[in-house]
Amino acid sequence: AFLNDVGENMPFLIDKNITIKPANNEKNATLSVNSAGIILGANVRFENITLDFGNRYHDAIFANGYTLDLINVNRNKGAREIDLFAGGLYVSPGNPVHPSGNKGVINVETNGDFGGGILESKFGNIYAGSMNGEFNGTAEINLSQKDKSKKLEIGAIKASGALEADAGNMLDT
Repeated sequence: AFLNDVGENMPFLIDKNITIKPANNEKNATLSVNSAGIILGANVRFENITLDFGNRYHDAIFANGYTLDLINVNRNKGAREIDLFAGGLYVSPGNPVHPSGNKGVINVETNGDFGGGILESKFGNIYAGSMNGEFNGTAEINLSQKDKSKKLEIGAIKASGALEADAGNMLDT
């Protein structure tokens, strides 16, 4: 499946409680994300999904004060590492992309066969805050590696948010 670019370096908004998983009992499916990340406006669960983020500007998922469950989720080989934020994203000071909830929860779990010989779940940094602005809610980050043969790898866990990368600088991470 594909999430097309919504334009103006904006993330794709998911504003309904939903579970995204493979159809027809497949072990794994790929979700290609061409928009500048994903931002939540509801609770979302990804299960047995390979994520392929093509937009380097916001290669992140913003829980935005909602619950984000990533169960047996990995990234496509060669794709950018995906950062995770309990908070949201601001387009300018005081101007959030979407109103946030008040409790950002990020659950990352490996618990079985990813399918297709995939043995790892790898993400970038996990942030308790927002990008380019404040997050006034609470943050909860849970990592669980139930199947030790499946590798769970993350960058760092930050108690803060992050500044936005310079879109014109390919080397600015």
